[in-house]
Amino acid sequence: MERREWGLDEAVRRALSLVYGAYAIAVVDRREPNKIVAARKSSPLAVGVVEDNSEFFMASDASPIAEYTKQIVYLKDEEVAVIERGKPLEVFNLNGDRAEAEVKEVNVDLSMLDHEGYPHFMLKEIFDQPNVLKDCMRGRIVESPYSSEGKREPLLQVVLSAVTLNRRQLLRARRIIIVSCGTSWHAGLIGKQLIEHFCRIPVEVAYASEFRYAEPVIEPDDVVIPISQSGETADTLAAIQLAKQQGALIYGIVNGVGSSIAREAHTGTYIHVGPEMLPPRHLQVRLWYLHYSLSLLAWPRVRWSRRSIRQPFAN
Repeated sequence: MERREWGLDEAVRRALSLVYGAYAIAVVDRREPNKIVAARKSSPLAVGVVEDNSEFFMASDASPIAEYTKQIVYLKDEEVAVIERGKPLEVFNLNGDRAEAEVKEVNVDLSMLDHEGYPHFMLKEIFDQPNVLKDCMRGRIVESPYSSEGKREPLLQVVLSAVTLNRRQLLRARRIIIVSCGTSWHAGLIGKQLIEHFCRIPVEVAYASEFRYAEPVIEPDDVVIPISQSGETADTLAAIQLAKQQGALIYGIVNGVGSSIAREAHTGTYIHVGPEMLPPRHLQVRLWYLHYSLSLLAWPRVRWSRRSIRQPFAN
């Protein structure tokens, strides 16, 4: 058999073209000690870049990297990153074509990664919940322009740009499908009750791990809502891709800024509650956040707009 000598990056690309399944890998060669070749498919991989390219960091998301750099490149499926000390990061697809290495700046509150005087994260996150709920709602509950001047307390309304910009599609939705896993799935069950009660739109809640194997019937006027803390849940990503192929609107609710689900969704909203060290806090936040973000469909002003689509204003 003819033996061919390829460079590390070329050898990795050719090998991965024969690989099936999910992976997130980093490969080194003792003959090229200053080079690392990293690649991903259906598993998250983020590369942190120091400003002068003197150091690089790799992890599944930005949280472990944020202490060292805020500049993050999120690799896409079947992309290969060539990391070499002192040189700019290069990204290619498996065919060897150059891809854009889009650098995103992340803002992670490093204090969220510390116990802050509590004996363990469980206790810290229990006591953190009131502040986390405030952070989640900050800037999204505003005074309504229809408030009466004579009233002591102004009317408040929820304003989410993703809902406003996609209001017509959301109002015309005939069905909402929530796909998620684990604690996010429980949040979806609460969301189903709220949306059906206030909006009178049928809602289905599906385990993402079973969704694609059930051959679901998805119509273009459906809205699919993936819920994920990390934004990297593989089964939820697979459900999104299936729903997009069927023409549904994807409205993501995630915490991980710049995550795979955030990039795959057509639109959506971040919950902005910092890195998850333990589930309890985020379960609580998801329940509340799903309540006020999606029940916006039933807000009086929007409910009135729902009727106005069928009955336009008469001058």
